[in-house]
Amino acid sequence: MKKVYRIGIAAGLIPSIFKTILFAIGYNETFGGSYTNLAELAVIALAIPIAVFIARRENDGMITFNNAIKTGIGTTAIAAVVVCIFTFIYFKFMNTAVLDNAVNEAVKYALEKKLDVEETKKTIEGAKQVFSPFVQATSALFGIMLTGFFVSVISAVALKKE
Repeated sequence: MKKVYRIGIAAGLIPSIFKTILFAIGYNETFGGSYTNLAELAVIALAIPIAVFIARRENDGMITFNNAIKTGIGTTAIAAVVVCIFTFIYFKFMNTAVLDNAVNEAVKYALEKKLDVEETKKTIEGAKQVFSPFVQATSALFGIMLTGFFVSVISAVALKKE
C-alpha cells in the first residue's frame, strides 16, 4: 500500500513542478484560465488506475470493488492535498499577478458598464475574493476530488477482480 501513497504524492508533485517550471520560464496564466489545470487533472486521472492496478498486483492479482474505490480515493486525496497546498503557495507568493489582473479586469468592466462607485467596489471585491489564494486552492481541492471520485469508480469497475 505504500507504493499507492507514493503514487498519490507523485501525482500531486508532477503538475506542481510542471506549473512552477512554466512560471519560471515566463508563462503566466491569463485571466481566462489555462491548460495547466487540465494537465493537472489528467496526471491525477492517470495515476488512479495505476494505483488500483498496483494494489491489485500486491494482493495476488485480486482486488474487491470496495478496496479499488478506497485505493483510488486515497490516491486522489493525497494528490489533492499536495496540489491544494501548492496552489495556495503559487497564488499567494509566486504568481500574484493573477489577482492583479483580475482586479484590473474588474475595473475595466466597471468603466465599460459605467457602474457607480458602490457597484465598482463590489465588482472589485468580488474579483479579489474569487481569485484569492484560498479560493483557488479550495476549488482545486474540490475539482480534483470530484474528478478523482469518478475516475476511481471507473477504475474500480474496470480493474476489480474478486
